[in-house]
Amino acid sequence: MKHLTEIEIGGNPVLALLSKLNRTVEGIIKPVISIALLAISMILCFNVIARYILGFSIKWAEELANYTIIYITFFGAVNCLPIGMHISMDAIVDKIGSKGKTFLGKINAVIGIIFSFALSVYGYQLVLFVVKRGQVSPAMMIPMVIPYMAIPTASLFIGLEFLEKLFAKN
Repeated sequence: MKHLTEIEIGGNPVLALLSKLNRTVEGIIKPVISIALLAISMILCFNVIARYILGFSIKWAEELANYTIIYITFFGAVNCLPIGMHISMDAIVDKIGSKGKTFLGKINAVIGIIFSFALSVYGYQLVLFVVKRGQVSPAMMIPMVIPYMAIPTASLFIGLEFLEKLFAKN
């Protein structure tokens, strides 16, 4: 889905606000993902050099890389949705007319909204469970709520993207 223009929003203030919120979130996520990829690449490269040349290793490097990749994956999905980079059945969709494509797009958005918001709700329940347990990561000793927060938060933003897609004029 391309970013919405004023014509596609059709003067709907709620859709305009939703679109602005989604573009703001995307604008924040993109550079953070880039910096995170660069940071874990540098840390892991240094860790390999340190292990094989200097004779020591950073104990928390692998754990940090794993948690960072989780965040990159979930929040990268938020940025992929509006530009149509999610998995789709293009071979089937290309064979139907424009009205059929619009209808399937709306069905896809509804399914995406239901799934994303359900994942967000259950993800927050998981986060609350982890908070109650007081679980910490083994190497970095950070609260495990930090890695788990990627699931509900990114799912909420994905749901908002699907919501915008549902109500956009095609």
